[in-house]
Amino acid sequence: MTKKKGIQIMRPYMLSALLALPLPALADPAMECSGTGSQIELPDCLNGDQTRANAALSRALDYAREAAADLDGITGRQSASPALETAQKS
Repeated sequence: MTKKKGIQIMRPYMLSALLALPLPALADPAMECSGTGSQIELPDCLNGDQTRANAALSRALDYAREAAADLDGITGRQSASPALETAQKS
């Protein structure tokens, strides 16, 4: 396969990737809580979303800590857990 033909094959994939990049910028927190009746209820809804997101991140961090400890135990080195904690601080 020539280089030019390879680029032609990849062009639709590259275009799709470029079009997908700005989508997170279009996210609107108010749309997440569109079922609320008024602007007064919106902060409560958003706080609930934030609480659920923080809980999910906490569970993911706990899972990562457990996996790092398992890795350190299997390899006999103490590098994964300290690296994870350092990454969390930055």
